[in-house]
Amino acid sequence: MMGHRRLHGFTLIELLVVISIIALLISILLPALGSAREAAQAIACMSNEKQYGVVFNVYMDDYNQYFPMWTQQPPGASAEYLWPATMWVKDYITDKNLFVCPGFSEAARVNLDLLNPASTNQSFSEFTYIHYGYNYLHLGSIYRYTGSQFSHPYEDRWKYSARRDAVVNPAQTIMLADGAAYGGNPFGVMKGHMGICDNVSDCDNNANQTLYPHARHNAAINVLWVDGHADAVKTDGQDPLRDAFKDDALGDRYSIDSKWDLY
Repeated sequence: MMGHRRLHGFTLIELLVVISIIALLISILLPALGSAREAAQAIACMSNEKQYGVVFNVYMDDYNQYFPMWTQQPPGASAEYLWPATMWVKDYITDKNLFVCPGFSEAARVNLDLLNPASTNQSFSEFTYIHYGYNYLHLGSIYRYTGSQFSHPYEDRWKYSARRDAVVNPAQTIMLADGAAYGGNPFGVMKGHMGICDNVSDCDNNANQTLYPHARHNAAINVLWVDGHADAVKTDGQDPLRDAFKDDALGDRYSIDSKWDLY
């Protein structure tokens, strides 16, 4: 007669050991997975900026080397077009996802209604808070190049953009970078912004927008340069909204080797 084999289940201690091992493995793997996800998002963001480099240079080829204007009102338009709207309306950009940084949090996408297929607004409210900021004071306008020492009067500062062939060092002149703002509507809420200011004082004192280069990729800022290449500029990780202006990062317009101006 065959004997009956007795089946043994896990004891409570064995179950606790297994659970502890699984918990330990999860605690080891989750940060690595999170880091991998953040790295992938930073790479996708960099890819977006490189596409902007192609788009901007195609635009400049079409418009006698002039950079896209920061803002303009085309003939027949009822409102001014911001530069992202211009690039969209003129079909230089055909995918609105190019306006969105994969590494920016969902909460930071406030007012970014341009991804709504039903949205038809092409002026301010739809395109203001995209996630990439343009060096608008030096390239998208001639704001920094007006007055008695220049050929254009101050009141014309928004009527013209700079020319590509006026940039002395294209490989070290900022064209676009990760942008962010706390100002605007609603005030005090982190969001993207289509422009970046060129010094911390003006950013901090601009209560309406506060247009900062934003170190949102593990304390690094993705930057597109005028020559079309893009790279990640590391900061010291102290303040993601102000670190960019330090000399060991992008510096500001007052730096000896300014990366903002045409010279």
